[in-house]
Amino acid sequence: MNQASQYTIKGGEKNAYMRQVNSALAALVSAVSGTKNIVLTETLREFGKKHEWDWSRIPNIVDNPAALAEQIKLVQEQYQWLDWLTFPNEPQMNRGYFDEIEINSNTGLPWQYNFITLQRLKEQSPQLLEEMPSYDQSAQQLADMLKTDDVSIDQVVMQAGNIQTAAMKRNFLEQLTNAELVGYNLIGKCKEPKAVKIERRGGETCWAINLVSYSLASGMFQIYIIHAWEEMLHSSYFTETENGVEIAPMLKASLNFSEENTGWFIISKLDEDFPGLHPFHVTRALIGPFENRFLTSSSNPYQRLPVTGAILKDDQNAGILRASIQYSFAPNTINTKEGVKQELYMEDWRDEFIVCPSQYSAQVSGSVEGQKVRVVKY
Repeated sequence: MNQASQYTIKGGEKNAYMRQVNSALAALVSAVSGTKNIVLTETLREFGKKHEWDWSRIPNIVDNPAALAEQIKLVQEQYQWLDWLTFPNEPQMNRGYFDEIEINSNTGLPWQYNFITLQRLKEQSPQLLEEMPSYDQSAQQLADMLKTDDVSIDQVVMQAGNIQTAAMKRNFLEQLTNAELVGYNLIGKCKEPKAVKIERRGGETCWAINLVSYSLASGMFQIYIIHAWEEMLHSSYFTETENGVEIAPMLKASLNFSEENTGWFIISKLDEDFPGLHPFHVTRALIGPFENRFLTSSSNPYQRLPVTGAILKDDQNAGILRASIQYSFAPNTINTKEGVKQELYMEDWRDEFIVCPSQYSAQVSGSVEGQKVRVVKY
């Protein structure tokens, strides 16, 4: 295979690839949801004790693995829009649109332009639906074809397949119209962040901010879960409404991070820019790369694991998903000339996941023996 910036796949190859992506992400969702809350781990507890952390500033719900798993599930749903999905028990949910997709050679994941196209389809879906036959028209077209003797059996099968494909594309656009997508555009804008009130204590309120973004620079999804205490005297950052919690425009605009921004940097930046807001926890997850035969670029930082090369020699269709989850905490405060600020810690607490086909789990586990890496099979 010659090195290229992206590779186009279609037909059975595309279907098999998308099944791999979906299965790997489903396995990751399950694994993360069963992960022990890092706040309860011995390593973090010992560090907090050494630095005299005020544990009362970290509510029990912080770093809830189920919350992170829910965000990874949203990432899985974004990739599913590129697939053709059939539901035997719910055929009315069958959908599909993309006959071919491009794979990014830097990540082994679908190329960025696929998601830009998806966003444009959502925006254009009302017009596109007007131009497509209705389900009744498709059914009538099929009935008319079956009534005539002028069409050969082979042609009947082919045309029936085309009618079914058109119906699935229509269903795709109807579902896409009201779907929640990460906002794919030319600057990699993130999905609208959501805020949830955790608790109110004394003169402060604890808030959680959940955010999923897609980086056009890296071609991968990132997840952020941020917790912060807000002084009631500065209660303009979050407003509770009948439709949920509204985040102040300036704060919302600031939630646009680069993959190079560490958790402690995010805490520091928000703490500096928003008086009365005291961020004390950030979970940051990077979903990818997906190591496979398409990950061929030699100029990116996401090089394949040595074990991947060995596996691909025997199975060129294998795919191994990696995910890195970083945690940062700053529960203590210090008094400065500028006011109360968070005391920062640059320690790197993280969970590393390798999600691989079940038949290679022993081989992958052996390659990372002694390292703090969780091997998950799909």
